[in-house]
Amino acid sequence: MKTYQKNIIITVLLVVAIFIYVIKNKKTQNIVDTEIQNATTTDTKADVVISDTTDFYEIYATYPTEPRDKNFIIKKTITDIVKDKQEEWKTGGALYNEEQKIKAQYPDRPSIKYELNIKYDKYESQSKGTVSYVFKLYEFTGGAHGNTGLSTYTYDDKGLIYVDKFLNLEDDNAIKLTNIIKEKLIVFLGDLYNPEMLNSGLSDIYTNFDNFTVSDEGIKFIFGQYQVAPYAAGQPEVFLSWLELESFLK
Repeated sequence: MKTYQKNIIITVLLVVAIFIYVIKNKKTQNIVDTEIQNATTTDTKADVVISDTTDFYEIYATYPTEPRDKNFIIKKTITDIVKDKQEEWKTGGALYNEEQKIKAQYPDRPSIKYELNIKYDKYESQSKGTVSYVFKLYEFTGGAHGNTGLSTYTYDDKGLIYVDKFLNLEDDNAIKLTNIIKEKLIVFLGDLYNPEMLNSGLSDIYTNFDNFTVSDEGIKFIFGQYQVAPYAAGQPEVFLSWLELESFLK
């Protein structure tokens, strides 16, 4: 009799344990980032992935869970971009309705599906104690090709930093450094070098150093599409070693 009662107790405990396990896992599977409307969000230890598709658009975005991003700047920036596009491209919105009119008027025209794709690359410097992220934001809304935006973020153990953490750009240093970058860009661009575009793109001195990554070897400056060269040049890059930057270092 005692063995029978013992088996009943064990069975009941096992059933309760299974029930709790199932409920707990069901809740875990149902976790959704409600900030991103109608999107599937997967939050892992390494990345957050946002995916949303309709008959009119396709959105895919990924960003890191970076512990040094204390103010969640990356998260806020990426989620805001996604929400803005969801609103702009929503079914029944102005762009959607306009595309439907064009589709009805030209039924033989291939269907257009808008696209937003956000991905990033990560660079670390052990000697400087930094991590840099380069985000490329590809957007297609028709035409021959889409456009790719650029955004970079560099962090040390205290949070987000800017290039003046390392470089002294006061007095005429910003102009001197811009001239060095210009000469390297001319070599980098080769046949795609356009003097007018390059001079115009580098004319706003201090924005020339906005997008950069830090490595053990030096600093790489990155320029947006069309900023200093034609579309075919993509996003030109200029690398300067710490030795080359010696006279500008703080």
